[in-house]
Amino acid sequence: MKVDYVIKGSWADKSRKNTEADILKRAGDIEGVAAIFAEEIVQIDGMDDTTNRIRATIDRNNHHSAQWLADLEVREHRRMVSTPLAKGLTHFSSKKELVSVLIDAIDAHHRLVQKNRDISLHNIMIHQPTPSNEQRREDNFKAIIEKMWR
Repeated sequence: MKVDYVIKGSWADKSRKNTEADILKRAGDIEGVAAIFAEEIVQIDGMDDTTNRIRATIDRNNHHSAQWLADLEVREHRRMVSTPLAKGLTHFSSKKELVSVLIDAIDAHHRLVQKNRDISLHNIMIHQPTPSNEQRREDNFKAIIEKMWR
Protein backbone atom coordinates (compact mmCIF):
# COMPACT_ATOMS: atom_id res chain seq x y z
CA MET A 1 0.00 0.00 0.00
CA LYS A 2 1.35 3.40 -1.00
CA VAL A 3 1.53 6.05 1.74
CA ASP A 4 1.84 9.76 0.89
CA TYR A 5 3.60 12.06 3.35
CA VAL A 6 3.53 15.80 3.92
CA ILE A 7 6.55 17.85 5.02
CA LYS A 8 5.48 20.94 6.93
CA GLY A 9 7.79 23.73 8.00
CA SER A 10 6.85 26.21 10.70
CA TRP A 11 8.28 28.85 13.00
CA ALA A 12 6.93 27.90 16.43
CA ASP A 13 7.08 30.03 19.57
CA LYS A 14 9.71 28.44 21.84
CA SER A 15 7.80 29.42 24.98
CA ARG A 16 4.91 27.09 24.15
CA LYS A 17 4.84 24.05 26.37
CA ASN A 18 3.82 21.64 23.59
CA THR A 19 4.70 21.58 19.92
CA GLU A 20 2.19 20.76 17.21
CA ALA A 21 3.85 17.33 16.86
CA ASP A 22 3.50 16.70 20.63
CA ILE A 23 -0.22 17.40 20.44
CA LEU A 24 -0.72 15.22 17.36
CA LYS A 25 1.22 12.36 18.96
CA ARG A 26 -1.03 12.53 22.04
CA ALA A 27 -4.07 12.50 19.78
CA GLY A 28 -2.98 9.00 18.79
CA ASP A 29 -5.28 7.27 16.38
CA ILE A 30 -8.22 9.68 16.49
CA GLU A 31 -9.87 9.54 13.08
CA GLY A 32 -9.42 12.73 11.10
CA VAL A 33 -6.20 13.79 12.84
CA ALA A 34 -2.85 13.58 11.03
CA ALA A 35 -0.32 10.97 12.16
CA ILE A 36 3.25 12.11 12.83
CA PHE A 37 6.05 10.21 11.11
CA ALA A 38 9.00 12.43 12.13
CA GLU A 39 9.84 15.88 13.50
CA GLU A 40 12.93 18.00 14.00
CA ILE A 41 14.29 21.43 14.76
CA VAL A 42 16.05 22.70 11.63
CA GLN A 43 19.80 23.07 12.11
CA ILE A 44 22.04 25.68 10.46
CA ASP A 45 25.77 25.10 10.88
CA GLY A 46 25.05 22.75 13.79
CA MET A 47 22.87 25.26 15.65
CA ASP A 48 19.10 25.42 16.07
CA ASP A 49 17.57 27.77 13.50
CA THR A 50 15.76 30.39 15.56
CA THR A 51 14.65 33.96 15.14
CA ASN A 52 17.32 34.94 17.70
CA ARG A 53 20.01 33.51 15.40
CA ILE A 54 18.67 35.60 12.52
CA ARG A 55 18.18 38.71 14.64
CA ALA A 56 21.77 38.49 15.87
CA THR A 57 22.93 39.36 12.34
CA ILE A 58 21.25 42.79 12.51
CA ASP A 59 23.55 45.65 13.48
CA ARG A 60 21.35 47.28 16.10
CA ASN A 61 23.65 50.29 16.45
CA ASN A 62 23.07 51.36 12.85
CA HIS A 63 19.31 50.74 12.79
CA HIS A 64 17.37 53.19 14.93
CA SER A 65 14.31 50.92 15.20
CA ALA A 66 16.13 47.59 15.74
CA GLN A 67 15.98 47.66 19.56
CA TRP A 68 12.36 46.47 19.55
CA LEU A 69 13.61 43.10 18.23
CA ALA A 70 14.74 42.19 21.75
CA ASP A 71 11.11 42.27 22.92
CA LEU A 72 9.81 39.78 20.34
CA GLU A 73 9.15 36.12 21.13
CA VAL A 74 11.76 33.61 20.06
CA ARG A 75 10.60 31.19 17.39
CA GLU A 76 12.34 28.02 16.27
CA HIS A 77 12.27 26.63 12.77
CA ARG A 78 10.63 23.20 12.95
CA ARG A 79 9.95 20.52 10.37
CA MET A 80 7.34 17.79 10.67
CA VAL A 81 6.54 14.81 8.43
CA SER A 82 2.97 13.53 8.65
CA THR A 83 0.38 11.53 6.80
CA PRO A 84 -2.09 11.53 5.08
CA LEU A 85 -1.55 13.91 2.21
CA ALA A 86 -4.43 16.37 2.00
CA LYS A 87 -5.26 19.64 0.32
CA GLY A 88 -5.81 22.95 2.08
CA LEU A 89 -9.28 23.94 3.19
CA THR A 90 -9.44 26.78 0.67
CA HIS A 91 -9.23 24.25 -2.17
CA PHE A 92 -12.71 22.75 -1.71
CA SER A 93 -14.47 21.70 -4.87
CA SER A 94 -18.07 22.32 -3.77
CA LYS A 95 -20.08 23.81 -0.93
CA LYS A 96 -21.05 20.30 0.06
CA GLU A 97 -17.39 19.27 0.39
CA LEU A 98 -16.61 22.39 2.44
CA VAL A 99 -19.47 21.80 4.87
CA SER A 100 -18.59 18.08 5.12
CA VAL A 101 -14.96 18.87 5.91
CA LEU A 102 -15.95 21.43 8.55
CA ILE A 103 -18.31 18.91 10.15
CA ASP A 104 -15.49 16.34 10.22
CA ALA A 105 -13.10 18.94 11.69
CA ILE A 106 -15.56 19.85 14.44
CA ASP A 107 -16.12 16.16 15.15
CA ALA A 108 -12.36 15.50 15.37
CA HIS A 109 -11.87 18.59 17.54
CA HIS A 110 -14.62 17.43 19.86
CA ARG A 111 -12.76 14.14 20.29
CA LEU A 112 -9.49 15.94 20.91
CA VAL A 113 -11.21 18.05 23.60
CA GLN A 114 -8.44 20.26 25.04
CA LYS A 115 -5.45 18.55 23.40
CA ASN A 116 -5.17 21.06 20.55
CA ARG A 117 -6.26 24.65 20.79
CA ASP A 118 -4.66 25.64 17.49
CA ILE A 119 -7.54 25.08 15.10
CA SER A 120 -7.22 27.50 12.21
CA LEU A 121 -7.69 27.72 8.47
CA HIS A 122 -4.25 26.20 7.90
CA ASN A 123 -4.79 23.26 10.27
CA ILE A 124 -8.02 21.99 8.71
CA MET A 125 -7.32 19.95 5.61
CA ILE A 126 -9.42 18.15 3.01
CA HIS A 127 -8.71 14.43 2.87
CA GLN A 128 -10.58 12.08 0.61
CA PRO A 129 -12.26 9.59 2.97
CA THR A 130 -11.99 5.86 2.61
CA PRO A 131 -15.10 4.20 1.15
CA SER A 132 -16.20 3.04 4.62
CA ASN A 133 -16.15 6.63 5.91
CA GLU A 134 -17.83 8.14 2.85
CA GLN A 135 -21.29 7.04 4.02
CA ARG A 136 -20.68 8.50 7.52
CA ARG A 137 -19.66 11.81 5.96
CA GLU A 138 -22.77 11.76 3.74
CA ASP A 139 -25.01 10.97 6.76
CA ASN A 140 -23.41 13.78 8.82
CA PHE A 141 -23.88 16.22 5.96
CA LYS A 142 -27.56 15.29 5.55
CA ALA A 143 -28.21 15.56 9.31
CA ILE A 144 -26.69 19.07 9.49
CA ILE A 145 -28.60 20.28 6.44
CA GLU A 146 -31.86 18.89 7.81
CA LYS A 147 -31.31 20.69 11.13
CA MET A 148 -30.59 23.96 9.30
CA TRP A 149 -33.84 23.82 7.30
CA ARG A 150 -36.21 22.91 10.15
